[in-house]
Amino acid sequence: MKKIKSVCVFCSSSNNIEEKYRKSARKLATILSSNNITTIYGGGNTGMMGDLAGVCISKNANIIGVIPQFLKERENLHYNLTKVYIEENMHNRKRRMYNLSDMFICLPGGLGTLDEFAEVLSWKQLGIHNKPIVLINIDNYWSKLLNFFDEIDNKRFTYNNKSSLFNIIDNVEKIVSIIN
Repeated sequence: MKKIKSVCVFCSSSNNIEEKYRKSARKLATILSSNNITTIYGGGNTGMMGDLAGVCISKNANIIGVIPQFLKERENLHYNLTKVYIEENMHNRKRRMYNLSDMFICLPGGLGTLDEFAEVLSWKQLGIHNKPIVLINIDNYWSKLLNFFDEIDNKRFTYNNKSSLFNIIDNVEKIVSIIN
């Protein structure tokens, strides 16, 4: 496997979530920064996305935001990033994030996070890429989704079971062994 130099992080932009989730984004940013890994994320300054960016910036780490034009104001584009790409739409945003990244990490989030995770997961199943994907299941946040994936596997609606497509960890600190 090639050395991980850049990681795309999918996570929530909501400010209305429990502190434990926001803390996980800050911890992940600390780990990525201390390992000299460029972080690619949605470009916002709110919620877990803002926390992730804030830590990377405070540690002088490379952090690249990719945001569609229509979300630039709603998610308060972070202006202190290493680089910002403003894309025409969500499809272009996801393509850019994919192209910039060696690996994908999914923290807790809402429908946007789920959409981004599902897309890179389906692309991997289709053989479009073989980049590592990690789902961080903080406080069992994704457990019901994982149970649903088991059901999909059990009913043979997938070509590969989830263990061949992505890794599941339950705390951010475990990412170190995967990125190294």
